[in-house]
Amino acid sequence: MPQRRGSIEIIYSMIKLCLQENGILKTHMMYKANLSFAQLNKNIDLLKKMGWIEESEEKNNFYLPTERGKKAAKAYDAFLDQIPKEFLHLFLGQETFSKIYYPRDKE
Repeated sequence: MPQRRGSIEIIYSMIKLCLQENGILKTHMMYKANLSFAQLNKNIDLLKKMGWIEESEEKNNFYLPTERGKKAAKAYDAFLDQIPKEFLHLFLGQETFSKIYYPRDKE
């Protein structure tokens, strides 16, 4: 049975999508992060309240990472870098591990 993602993993994936895409449409974030509409809205509200993402003034439903969000993602990346690769799947679900960690190998 697949492991369920925790809140931190979901939030991390949403911020990483904003960073990888230099901003992202709400619907694209929903599909790429594999979230329901309710989950998406709940977490967008949370990320906005924490000051980690903001809605674009030029485009409706387009979200950008803030400096604070970039720092949070960088801190979580640093945490993940300390975990030996063979154990990362214990901290990240396999789906998130594949989508988020492997693109970092190419940087």
